[in-house]
Amino acid sequence: MTQRKAVVSIDGVLHNLPTGDTITGATGSTSNNADFVTIFAESTSTQQTAYETITNFRYDPADHAGSTVTFEALIESTSNSVTATLQLYNLTDNTEITTLTTTSVTPAFVTASASMNAAAKTYALRLKQTGGGPTDFVTCTMARLRIALCHFLHTPKLGNTLATISPQRKALRRQPIVKLCAQ
Repeated sequence: MTQRKAVVSIDGVLHNLPTGDTITGATGSTSNNADFVTIFAESTSTQQTAYETITNFRYDPADHAGSTVTFEALIESTSNSVTATLQLYNLTDNTEITTLTTTSVTPAFVTASASMNAAAKTYALRLKQTGGGPTDFVTCTMARLRIALCHFLHTPKLGNTLATISPQRKALRRQPIVKLCAQ
């Protein structure tokens, strides 16, 4: 089940809605849509036991209306004794973001949460093999980022607890906006 957090924007200031509060009278979309950033959509294999860069890309979170990012890929190995490892790597800061692994001999859809930097950065997608012999290899056929979108709801009435968060709410003549983000 997708958990959502609510953030209320009052005069441009964001306030978190405390856990357990409810929003009544809200209108708007709350579907769990996502934005996808395709990183790689080919087929490449390696026998390397050290990471081999298969592509580089630039990601700017300002281009997307969401902050919850999942790294997704299709990877496989030639034997269940061989581990395929796909790494999402921040080239700008020389740091690992996350890795995906499998020993599946058919394309396995694997996912992991990815904590992307708040600023635009250059990233690398790197693949390696662990174990196996001279005829074994690992393959990546697809990699992407899934960004859970935020949804904005116009809400004419909010619970009493929220009113204590922002005393200036009483002075508002327009409806506050609630931002729901999938987590």
